[in-house]
Order: sequence, then C-alpha cells, then structure tokens
Amino acid sequence: VILDVVRRYDVDGVHIDDYFYPYPDVRNGRPTPNFPDGKSPSERRKYVDSFVRSMYSRVKDVKPWVRVGISPFGIWKPGVPRGTTATINAYEHLAADSRKWLSSGWCDYLSPQLYWRIEGPQSYSLLLNWWREQGKRPVWPGIATSRIKSSKDPGRPASEIVNQVQLSRTTGRNFVGHVHWSMKALMQNRGGVSSSLGKRIYTEHALVPPMPWSSTKAPRTPSVRAQNGGSRTTVGWSRVNGATKYAVQARYGQRWVMAAVANGGQTGVMVGGTPDAIAVSAVNRFGNSSAPAVLGRR
Repeated sequence: VILDVVRRYDVDGVHIDDYFYPYPDVRNGRPTPNFPDGKSPSERRKYVDSFVRSMYSRVKDVKPWVRVGISPFGIWKPGVPRGTTATINAYEHLAADSRKWLSSGWCDYLSPQLYWRIEGPQSYSLLLNWWREQGKRPVWPGIATSRIKSSKDPGRPASEIVNQVQLSRTTGRNFVGHVHWSMKALMQNRGGVSSSLGKRIYTEHALVPPMPWSSTKAPRTPSVRAQNGGSRTTVGWSRVNGATKYAVQARYGQRWVMAAVANGGQTGVMVGGTPDAIAVSAVNRFGNSSAPAVLGRR
C-alpha cells in the first residue's frame, strides 16, 4: 500500500507512527491483547526490523527523494538513559527496536515522541540528548503541543513548548528540527503558543534540511533581478530545471534573513523595504541548494 501511494502520488514523504505490535490495553480492566501469532518478542522484532528495512529501501528504489520517517514511542527501553522510567516497554511490548533503525540508517529522520516535560522522570532534554547520540541521521523530536491545557497535563504552559523548541535547536549538532503534535493546537493558538513561537522563534522562513546520504547533487544557480518599489522590493529569477523551491534571502545592514521560500513554479516574490543585498538559491527535492545568485554587496 505504501509503495502504491508513492508511485501514484507526488508525496514528499512517508511517515510511520508508533504502532507496530499492539500496546498493552489496561483500560477498563481489560487484559493485554493476546496477539495470535504466538511469537516471542525477539522474533517479533525481527519481523518489524525486516519491514522497516524493506519499506525504506523499496521507497528509495521508486523515488529516492521521498523522505521516510518514523515516530516511535519516546523511550527505547525503560531505564535507558539511566534514571528514565516508563510504564510501556516499547522494545518488548511493541517489538520496536527504534534505536537499531536509526543507527542502521533505515530512515531519513526519527521523531521519537518526547511528549514529557523538560524536568521530570521522563526528562525531555535528557531523552533528546540520548537519542541524538544514537545515529548519524536527524532526530527531530516529537513535541506534545496538544497537551497545553489538556486533561493529560492541565498545567502545562505554552512556555514549556517554546523552551523545548529552543532546546531542540541548541542540542541539534547539524540536524536541528522538531515536529509538533498536533497542528490543531497551533491553529487554535492554544495558551498563546503560536503567538509566542512566531514572536520569539519562528521569525523567518525555513527549509527542510538536505539528505546528503541520498544525493549531494545541487541545482544550477538561477539568474536574479530586483526592482525597488519604495516600501517593498520585487525580486525575480530564472527557472531552474529540477528546482522545487527557491530560497530568497535579504540583507538589511549586517543581518541576512530568509525573506521567502517560493515554490518551484514561481519566478518572483516581494520582500519588505530596500535590502542592501538579495540572494536567491534553487532547491531540489533532496533539499540540496544551489550556490546563491547575489545582487548587491555580500
């Protein structure tokens, strides 16, 4: 089914959630499901490993630019890293050896569900640092934005999410990034979180990082032109084969900002004010950027 979707549709990625073998179900006093395959946890892990490895390689065979990501339960095993507690053992109960998938390169990114607070027995910061030491692929933590003022965590403030985003950037080595769960909380501006992020952190446009393990080939550099119109400047460029985005940067004084990210069908945007310099780069589906075409002094 996954391969059929990848072949038929122009998707950017394939994302797998945390469900492999079923979670133990202790709600309403019901017993843990007796999954009918009768296999041991180690045998089940082999089957899940085989699926993850095969799914990743076959998607890449069809469309190597499609990103494959997984968001497993946030704790690989109870007690790892030391001092971490968990009521679920994903390694045993779900047959999910997510550390192996990351270290083996069977995904383009891993988004462990780090839905806990920064301080506590399941420390967000402790877990984030541990995960990012387990492999060379990006770890973009899953952040529980939807738990702001929720029944799961009634007192969680928006500042907790803002601080988690900041931590994901300062501990990211070359692979900074994070994933919000879910978009609903951002659209609702729950607890003012969207306003806080917009003012303090999401002040510029951003690109998804490249995948150098899949391809390092970059598009050619576009030609660029600009015309000042007073309060705004029109920036235009030539189309580049293979470009799916164009990154438009502007320098005001000594500071460069990402002024716009345009889609591959566009050949121009407007930016604010009168920049001292403009730079436009073509970006392909692998996230690789061309050398910038620059107008004005760097």
